[in-house]
This record gives sequence, C-alpha cells and structure tokens, in this order.
Amino acid sequence: RQIVNYRVKVPEGSAGGHYSVLFFESSFGGKDSSEGVGMDLVVRIGSLFYIEPEGTTIRAAELNNLSIKRTGNALEIKADLKNTGNVDSTCAGTFHIMDAQGMVIARGEFNKVYTLPGDSVQLVSSTQEEVFKGRYDVVITLDLGRALEEIGQRGPVITKEAYLEISESGEIVGTGEGK
Repeated sequence: RQIVNYRVKVPEGSAGGHYSVLFFESSFGGKDSSEGVGMDLVVRIGSLFYIEPEGTTIRAAELNNLSIKRTGNALEIKADLKNTGNVDSTCAGTFHIMDAQGMVIARGEFNKVYTLPGDSVQLVSSTQEEVFKGRYDVVITLDLGRALEEIGQRGPVITKEAYLEISESGEIVGTGEGK
C-alpha cells in the first residue's frame, strides 16, 4: 500500500481531449528453489487520465447512412455515427416511429457506443412492435455526452428525422431524410 501524488500541467493553448493511463505494477511470489512449481503473480493497476481544458471541448457527431429493413415482423434500424468533435464521447440514443397523427407506434434504444475523435461506429436497433402499411416519421435522438451524467452534466443532444413508407404487403417501399 502506498500513496502516490501526481500533478498534471496542461500546456497553454491545449484544446480538446487528451487521454492516457499510468500503470503501477507489483510482483509477488518469486521463483522458489525448492522442489515443485514456483509461481509469480504480477498485479497491474491503471490510473486513467482524462484531461479536457475548460472551454476548449467540442462534443459533436454526424449521423449518416440511415437504413431500415424488415427482419421478420420487426424493423432493423442502422445508422453510422462519426465523432466530429475533439473529445471522447459515450453516446446513447433512441428512435421513435410515429404515424400521421403523431402517435408513437414503435420505439427502441440503440446500442451504447464509445468513440474517440474521428472514430466511426454503427448504431443498431430494432422494433419490438410490428409496423404495418403506411407512411411514418422516424425520429432519432442521440445524447453525445452520456458519460457526463456521472459528474452532473449533460452533453449535446442531436436529432435526426426521416420518413418510412410501408406497402400493403409489408414491404418497405421508401425511406429518406425527413423535414
């Protein structure tokens, strides 16, 4: 057991996120010269550093390549998310499919993703409800700062709208950008 103090000095002009880990390692045991088998145990503990100079962080993302396809009775919804900011982002999101009266007929949550600046990942979800013939609005809402909740903050939220059209036979006949 040992107390370790460290100090980080951020150079002037630094912007965005900078991430690293400092490892502490100890070895226990050692080679035994007596008969039998000896064993070494190495313990490594990492201390994570997330350094984001105040006022220089940009949490932003682009959502592209929205696709909706039928898988059995459900709809599978996919989209590409690209971190266009200068810090890491833990993103969580939902979708809602609404009819012409604004009633939600299907909803779901996307997989949670973690990205560093410049990373691209795929969001995937599916409906639990069957969606029948009609034209619908699809609204996707993404919280780009999900991890900030731990420190009592909230990240930016982005919303994307699209439309979905389903034929009498249940086939998807149209999808595209919304309003």
